[in-house]
Formats: sequence, structure tokens, C-alpha cells
Amino acid sequence: MDQVVIATAGHVDHGKTTLIKSLTGVDTDTTKEEKQRGLTINLGFTFFQLPNHQRVGIVDVPGHEKFLKNMLSGLSGIDLVLLVVDVNEGVMPQTREHAQILRLLGITNFIIVLTKVQTVDADMVELAVEDIRTTFAADPVLAAAPMVQTDAVSNYGMEHLVQVIQQLVNHIPPRKNTGQARMNIDRSFTMKGFGTVVTGTLLEGPIHTGDNICLYPTQKTTQVKNIRTYDYATDIALPGQRTALNLTLPHDEIRRGDVLATADSVQVTKEFNAQLTTLALPQSVLKLNTRVRVYVGSMEVMGRLYPLGSEQIPAHATANVQIRLEKPVTIKYGDYFIIRSYSPITTLGGGQILDGAPPTRKRYDAAMLNTLKIRSQGQLPAILLDYCLGQSLYWFDPAAGAIAFNESSTEIQKAVQQLVQTKDLIALAGELLVAQNVAQAGQQIQTQLNHYHQQFPLRWGIPVSILTSRWTKDVGAKATHLIFQYLKQQQALAVTKGCYHLVNFQPQINSQDQQVQATIQAKLKAAGSKPPAIAELIAHQPNGQEVLNAMIGDSVVLLDNTTVMDQAVYQQLVAQVVDFLQRHHTMSLADYRDLTHSSRKYAMLVLERMDKDQITERWQNKRILKKSVINK
Repeated sequence: MDQVVIATAGHVDHGKTTLIKSLTGVDTDTTKEEKQRGLTINLGFTFFQLPNHQRVGIVDVPGHEKFLKNMLSGLSGIDLVLLVVDVNEGVMPQTREHAQILRLLGITNFIIVLTKVQTVDADMVELAVEDIRTTFAADPVLAAAPMVQTDAVSNYGMEHLVQVIQQLVNHIPPRKNTGQARMNIDRSFTMKGFGTVVTGTLLEGPIHTGDNICLYPTQKTTQVKNIRTYDYATDIALPGQRTALNLTLPHDEIRRGDVLATADSVQVTKEFNAQLTTLALPQSVLKLNTRVRVYVGSMEVMGRLYPLGSEQIPAHATANVQIRLEKPVTIKYGDYFIIRSYSPITTLGGGQILDGAPPTRKRYDAAMLNTLKIRSQGQLPAILLDYCLGQSLYWFDPAAGAIAFNESSTEIQKAVQQLVQTKDLIALAGELLVAQNVAQAGQQIQTQLNHYHQQFPLRWGIPVSILTSRWTKDVGAKATHLIFQYLKQQQALAVTKGCYHLVNFQPQINSQDQQVQATIQAKLKAAGSKPPAIAELIAHQPNGQEVLNAMIGDSVVLLDNTTVMDQAVYQQLVAQVVDFLQRHHTMSLADYRDLTHSSRKYAMLVLERMDKDQITERWQNKRILKKSVINK
């Protein structure tokens, strides 16, 4: 792995800071109080170079229980932990608590460093080693962790420690990177001549000099003026690097716990659903509405815990919970968190965020619990499918999915390919349709059309504009377009005369309606170029309006909402008008009236219909032939 950050952990005064000084030559206890008291209070940061010339960042966290809050704020983006144990004291309470916290945060790379081994005899070292192995035997990660015996004062074992670090670093897989920048701020200060400076481990990125980036949760935009990584000036910071950013925002607008991120790539929330694993509990169980301290990223905030699917959570258990916070936090899907009791302060457990914007549901809601179960299993195709079904999505946007589940586009595409292979997603015209939801929509549309055909057997179907507008109101324009495109491709419906209908449907006319149709056609033929109004035409005709509607576009031409004309008569008039315009080039209303022995009223109606049919067009106060007609 190219960019690696190491953290120390362990009980107070077990030699973490001295170990780092031996590795790097840097004393990370920098404040006067830390020097006087001989213990680390705040976070310390430095770096060193491995034998292969790779730079590795180091975070020195406080070991004293009073400063555990500071310790937690420095653990974002840690790849490898040096778990430090003093050979004289063995595993102590803070050693255990640090180890438990680190495991709850999902860290799996450890080196157990036994310190001060040259201050005791071999038997004492052997006892300490046995104590460590016994203490961590139940945890497969810690049980398998390499152990290195050192004495930082004399540099005993330090060369071997560096070799072991190099071996582990070589096998740490590349960190997941979505391409969206994110850094939890663990320090903020001003520097003379520069202004505001913030530090943290760049979790995702990169970040370039000159980038505009958003500060959360305030959502204020700031610009990156300068960048330093491992104490070197640079124009780019990469994921996994300890990074200092010189920003344009005033220092007093930034706090430890704030997050710098690409705009719209994170969630700001006051509640989330998660999977929680508990440790030993002071009161044996965690009950509904328990007040807890919540640590997310580099932030601490108070909140209350609500078990999901149960009334309480026992010790050493894994359960679903909802945590409601007193202040907003900035998170992404899959982020780890720790909870500690309100008072007295002890670590209760930790886990992983599975939903940063949980829907309002009852605590025993089956669909919600099933979603959390699927997400906790970590299979991305199943997670994406459940997300699409739960959100009632008709099409899936891979870019939105990458942000929602904090995944790289490469991993999203792999999951999409699997879902296409299983036919849970359908590839159509460059889009991805959610098969189950589109199928349900198709069934609803076919039911609508079937009912319409039964109610109006003489009509071809529901006008395209009407049916699509109804669905657009419910599911949006893009989803509507894709649903109907898919249904037409699957031959589940068809379009005739501007109407959607079932594929096998044909308008059906009974004997009574046939008589009405014949009567209407006879009246229109007799009227010629001066047809009666629709109301007069269908007066006293049973089901007359429906029969006429079925004739329009076939044997009847609709001139306007009140007037129709026999199709054959209309076509004769078209031929007369075209012939006239080919000879005279322009036609006035008076010309049409004289040519057809009609009236001004019918002249306007017929010529406007010819305009609509792309035969003629207005030119000043006259009509001319459309170019498409002239060129025929």
C-alpha cells in the first residue's frame, strides 16, 4: 500500500511516545504540560521512512483514560496499529480498552510491541508474552498479530520492528477511494503568515492546491491555499496521507470534528441506523433511550440509543440500533463509530453506520430490519438491489449509488454487472432499469389499459399525452419515459393514432353503433364542404359521441372541437387548394371561398387544418404551399 498511517495505542506511560521518538527522532509530546507531566495529552503527529523509502505517517494517541476522547479523534484513517505493552506491567485496563476500540473501528492490522525489555530478566519477558497471548486469545486478529520485543532507550529490537512494519505495510490492500475528497479534522490552528491550518488523515481524495472544498456540518465553502504532507509542501494530497491544509476560512469557524469533503458527497444527520457490537456493560444490558456519548470520525456528540427489533441489548452481543444525536454529525455509509456511557464514562461498544438517513419506521418494522440485515452482510449487489426496491426506484444511477454507499465506481460497476446477469437490472438505451419495479409498473399500466378498453371499446386507447402525464406526476419524467420505452420494446403495449393500447386490442363496434356510424357518414358526405356542428351531427344518435370519436382520424377529419368533415371531402379540398397554389402561388380566404363555394367560417377552419397537416402555411394574410409539398 502506497500511503499508510500508523497509530500507537496502549496504557499510559507504557512507552508509546518514546517508541515513536526512537523510530522517527521526533518527540510528539510538544506542549509544556505534556513535558512536565510526562504523558501524552493531545494527539501527536510525525512520520518516518521505511527501508523501501516509503514515507509512513504516525499518530501518537494519549494513553490515559481521561484523554480517551482525544485518542478517538485521531483514529480516522488508521491502517496499522502498534499496540504497546510495558514488560513491567503487562496488559493494563487501557491496553484492553484501546484494543477493543480499535477492533470495533474495523482495524485488522496490528503489531504488539513489548517495550522496556532490557529493564527485566528473560523470565519476566516470558511472563509478559504469555500474559499478552492469553489476554487476546479470543480475538483472532490480535491472537495472530506479530509481537516484537523492544527497548526504545537502547534501540534494542527497533530495526526488527521496522522490518515487521515494512512486511505488514506491503500486504495492506489499497484503501477504498471514491474519488470524492474527505478529511476528518483533528486539529485546527492559525500560523503566522499563512492563516488557518487544519490537519487530519485524508480518507478519500485527492485534494489539490486551489480546490474549493466544503466544510461540514456548516456547509461553508473554502479554498485550499497550500498543502503539506509529512512536513513537505506539495500541490496534491493523496488518500492515506497525514495532511495539513491552509484554508481561506477563518480559524474560529472550524472545530475539531468538522469534516472537509467534496460538496454533496457526505451526509449531515442527527440520527442513523447501525449495527452495534457491545462490550462488557456496567448494567448488564443497554436499554431503550439510554443516553450515550457517540464518537464518529474525530467528533464527540451526545445521543440516545434505541434498539431495533428488541427492547434491550445484552453485553457481548451484536444488534441493530438507531442512534439519535443532540447535534448533527457528518458521515458516510459504512463509517465506524464508538459509544461510551454518559457517566461514569466507560466504553460500551461500537459498530458501523448502515443508514445515515433512516426512514420514519417503527422499531420492529420488518422491511427496515431486513434492509439492515442485508447491509450488515456486506454483499454489494444485494445491497444495491434492496436499495432500489426499498426506494421504489425505476432506474438506477451508478454515480448516485457510489455516493450513497461510499463505493468506488469500479466496485459499483462490478455489482451492476452481476445484477444485469441475474436480470434484477435491465440495460436499456444506456440506462439501468430496476426489473421488479418496472414489471409492477407494467402490470399497473396494462390493467389501466384493459379497463379503458372495456369502458371505451370504440377507442384505440388512452392518448399518449394523458397516460404519460399521469405517470410523470407519480414517478417523474425520466422514469415514465423508460417504463414506456421498455414496455413497447417488450411488446406489452403499442401506439396507434396517438393512443397507447394493449398489443392485441382492436376497437370493436356492434350492430347498433354501425348504424349510427353509417348515419353520421351519410350526413357528412351530404354536407360536403359545409358540415354541421358536432352537436347537431350526433343529436338523437345513441352513443353518438363515442362512435364519432372512433371515426376521427379514419373516415372523419377533426377541424376543431366543434366541427368535423368527411375525410374524402377534405382530401378533395386539399387537391383543389394545392392545384390553385401551384398556379397562383398565394391564396386568400376569399380565394378559397370562391373556389369551393363555401363561407368565410369554413374557409378558416379548413385552411387552419391544412396548416396543421403541413400542407400550407401563413404568409402575411394569405396561404402558400409548404416547401415539402412543392418539392414532391
